[in-house]
Amino acid sequence: MVRGTRLFKVGDTYSSWDEALAEAGKIYQYARSKLENKHCYKKRQYIGAPLMVGKENESILSRHAKPYFIRVVKEEGRFSAYILYLPSLYCEGLDRDKDDRPINHAVVNSMFNEVCMEFNDYISNHNKIKVII
Repeated sequence: MVRGTRLFKVGDTYSSWDEALAEAGKIYQYARSKLENKHCYKKRQYIGAPLMVGKENESILSRHAKPYFIRVVKEEGRFSAYILYLPSLYCEGLDRDKDDRPINHAVVNSMFNEVCMEFNDYISNHNKIKVII
């Protein structure tokens, strides 16, 4: 297991997979909305890019996969939802951002890590979440 990996379980079980997925999605959206005010984009870009505002990409990268994965599992006839966080380096292998500016990897990776830890805290502290790892 990669150091810093986190696994969160939505506390309730559900009678259908879509109910479980919807609840995990609500918790994910809650954490995302807590990162910063609605019209600020400095932190949210690190959760997934592009971050489109109108027709403008507010992210430093054109595309970047989210470090969070949601999974629904059938357990004893009911459905449980999990949110998995896999840590990584934000711009590994890239030298330039979407605007062809050099990337300062130390700064960008530090900010990415800080935002993900804050996001993890919001998920962890949600009343329907049980931290597994």
